[in-house]
Amino acid sequence: MKATKRFSHGLQAGGAFTWAKAFTRATRQDFFNPASSVWDLQNIPPLALTFNFTYTVPRPSFTPKYASVILKDWQIGGYALYQSGVFLTPPTSLTANFLSSEVERVPAQPLYLVDINNIHSYSPGLQQVLNPNAWAQCPTNTTCTATGTLYSDFRAPRVPSENANIGRNFRIKEIGRASCR
Repeated sequence: MKATKRFSHGLQAGGAFTWAKAFTRATRQDFFNPASSVWDLQNIPPLALTFNFTYTVPRPSFTPKYASVILKDWQIGGYALYQSGVFLTPPTSLTANFLSSEVERVPAQPLYLVDINNIHSYSPGLQQVLNPNAWAQCPTNTTCTATGTLYSDFRAPRVPSENANIGRNFRIKEIGRASCR
């Protein structure tokens, strides 16, 4: 959903909201179990909200011409993006033969030990964030989750983006010359 509004006197604002959930067809892991890993979640942010505005200074009518040339056509603007964190792939572990294998998610175990979206509540360089008890080694001789499977609640922290700008428009007029014969 997107909205744009052009107000009078050089102000315009806009915003957009995106809610998405995308899947891609994957190859089956177990041919005898058709319900195994038929669709995989794609790594796109499910929620995104953006805002923007631009204000262009109009030509002031109360100033002399040389002053209005200096004061007009300045712009200020801003843009903000707030979206969910990107999906993370489950951790892998090494077996005794040094072959990579997937780990399975343990039910009823939280994925994080802290609130990852509150950066002031923990120190990422000194404190463990992921819960090691949330994952268990895939049992031998069983069919486990496919490599690269994404979980809808296993995400990186949100990283909002906010920008501001200032600029000036310079209007260049092309002067045509009369053709000489």
